Amino acid sequence: MALRTSKLVDLRFLSLCLMSVLTGMEMDVFTPSFPEIMETFSISIEQAQLTLSLNFVAYALSTLWVGPLAERFSSKNISLLSLCVFIIGSIFCYIAPTFETLLIGRVLQGLGMSGPNVLSYSIVYEFYPKSRESYMGMLNGISGITMGAAPVLGSYLNLWFGWRSNFLALLILSLTCFVLSMKYLPTQNASHKVKPSLGLKTYIPLFKSKDFLWPAAAILSISICYFVFVGLAPIFYREDLGVSLEHFGM
Repeated sequence: MALRTSKLVDLRFLSLCLMSVLTGMEMDVFTPSFPEIMETFSISIEQAQLTLSLNFVAYALSTLWVGPLAERFSSKNISLLSLCVFIIGSIFCYIAPTFETLLIGRVLQGLGMSGPNVLSYSIVYEFYPKSRESYMGMLNGISGITMGAAPVLGSYLNLWFGWRSNFLALLILSLTCFVLSMKYLPTQNASHKVKPSLGLKTYIPLFKSKDFLWPAAAILSISICYFVFVGLAPIFYREDLGVSLEHFGM
C-alpha cells in the first residue's frame, strides 16, 4: 500500500514537471521560425513579434484570475480547463491558414498557460508540505532550463519538419499533460474551498508595497532584456548575418 501511494505521488509530481516543461517551451520555441512565418504570411517583423507580445499579455492578464478561480473550483479543475484552452490554441497555431488565425492561437495559448504555470506551485505547496521548497525549486529550474533550451529545439524542429512542427510539439505535450493531470493531480478538499473576490482590489496592497515593487522591477528589467533578445535574434542572426537555421540552433 505504501509503495502504491509512493508511485502515485511520483506520477503526480511528474505531471507537474511536464507542465513546467510546457510552460518553458510555449513562449519561445517557435521564435527561430520567424523568417519562415514572415514569408508564409507575407508579414513584417513587427507583425511577427505580435505572436510573442500578445501571448504574453494574455498570459499576464489571465494570471490575475487563476488563483481566485482555483480557490473556488479547485486547482485541478482550473488546470484542466486551462490546458483545454491551450490545446485549442495549439490547434489554431498548427493549422493557421492566415496570420490572424495564428495570432488567435497564440492568445489562446497565453490564456491557457497561466493555469498550469501558477497552479503547479500552489498544488506543491498544499499537497507536498514536507518537500515543498525542494519541489518548487525543481519546477522553477525545469521551467527555466526549458525556456533556454526551447529555441534550440525549435530551430531543429523547423529545420527537419517545418515551422508548424513547433506548434505540433506543443500540442502533443499539452495533450500529454492533460491526460496525466486528469488522472493524477490531486483534488482539493471541499473544506479548503472559499469564495474569494474575482476583482482586482486584492492586488492593490501589493502595488503599494515597496518590498514587492523593487524586486518585481528588477525581475521585469531582466525579463525585458531576454524577450527583446528572443524576439530580435532570429532576424538579426539569420537575416542580417546570414546564419543558417542549423547553426542558429547552436
